[in-house]
Amino acid sequence: MSSDQNNRGLETIPFQIVNQSGLDAKLYIWIQGIIPGSSPNEYVYVNDLKGNVADVPKNSAKTTLSMLLPGKDTTIALPRLVALRVYLSFGEQLFTNTSAEGNPTSPSAWSPDDPVQGGNYAKLWDYFELTWTQDNPTTTSLGANLTQLDFFGLPLQLDNYGYQPDLKTKEHLKTGFEGNARSVIFKAINDLPKPWSDLVVSDVNKAFVGIPLRIFCPYHGMELGLFPKNQLEAYIDRVWTYYAGKDLHVMVSGGDYTGRVHNDGSNKGLFVFEPKNDSGLKPVMIRNPNTNSRPGFVSGSKDVYECQVQLDIVGTEPFPADATDIARDLGAGFLRSTLAQGGGGGVNLDSLPLCDQTAQYFAHEPINMYASILHKNAILQKAYAFGYDDVCGQSSVGITKNPTELVLTVHPVKS
Repeated sequence: MSSDQNNRGLETIPFQIVNQSGLDAKLYIWIQGIIPGSSPNEYVYVNDLKGNVADVPKNSAKTTLSMLLPGKDTTIALPRLVALRVYLSFGEQLFTNTSAEGNPTSPSAWSPDDPVQGGNYAKLWDYFELTWTQDNPTTTSLGANLTQLDFFGLPLQLDNYGYQPDLKTKEHLKTGFEGNARSVIFKAINDLPKPWSDLVVSDVNKAFVGIPLRIFCPYHGMELGLFPKNQLEAYIDRVWTYYAGKDLHVMVSGGDYTGRVHNDGSNKGLFVFEPKNDSGLKPVMIRNPNTNSRPGFVSGSKDVYECQVQLDIVGTEPFPADATDIARDLGAGFLRSTLAQGGGGGVNLDSLPLCDQTAQYFAHEPINMYASILHKNAILQKAYAFGYDDVCGQSSVGITKNPTELVLTVHPVKS
């Protein structure tokens, strides 16, 4: 760990930001997090290049935590905070409001009618997540996550340097996008038929003529009326019909289960996952996402894209062991379109999570084109295009022990 400390006595590491965007515009950075071990949570933001922090203003109706980067290549001392968010915006600062505790509302790119967040809609920006935790008196872990759960805006590459768990072997984890990936991704989705092409937000910012701002994920597209709310409805029902006649085998950490949709009896219409005999575990039951009727429910399609299949677990909490893991794997199967595809060529797709069959992801209709194109163009083909992308380690999460340096590169934004 670095011996350098900030004004709150928190150790720091160099965090280099390399601006290769090709844009002639100011670049702002906003780094927020929580003081480790604070109770209640103490929300702070980095307010200078030395890694010093200040308390987030409380009860603010509109505030910014951004600072202007002075050059194309800038190094900031990154302090050890947990639940870090890092926002980058070109040309303009981002704004948000804060709670009575000083907790900032996450800036939104999908709320054009909100009195505060609406001001962020037409700006060119993106964000990623970090957390830097203390494992024991001599070891810390820096987890980095380049996320596209909400949208894809900027072509960010993150290089996380530190050590492997043995604390002796150096580690260098590289995630995100490089080169001209942004222009390739935007062209690929723009060239798709509707509704996929409607997820692209065009060059509505007059400062960046000819540069589309972002690509929304499907569920935000649904919220904005850009994407049909029932887009997966037929597939969800097809999966339920298919597994009324065939078994779906699921392997989770707690054991093996066999799932079958019941056609009659007290569990009619439910996907019932039975554990192995004599395991002592209880069955897990999941309703068809299209049939949910909870307050605020929009559609089964939105729940699946938003990775909310756990809301379809039947019963009262605490749920049976492995219930949320089975729901997670089922949700990943929907978004990778491996469910109800049968088998062939020596491949059996009637099982989950199919970690040894990544070539079958996004290979069958209906294809999640947002996730498919992001993965195809990401470093190591790993991206965080939906919440269940961490099933089988397909997300862009990377963790180093005793981190030594973090480098963020913004690759070309212009095509």
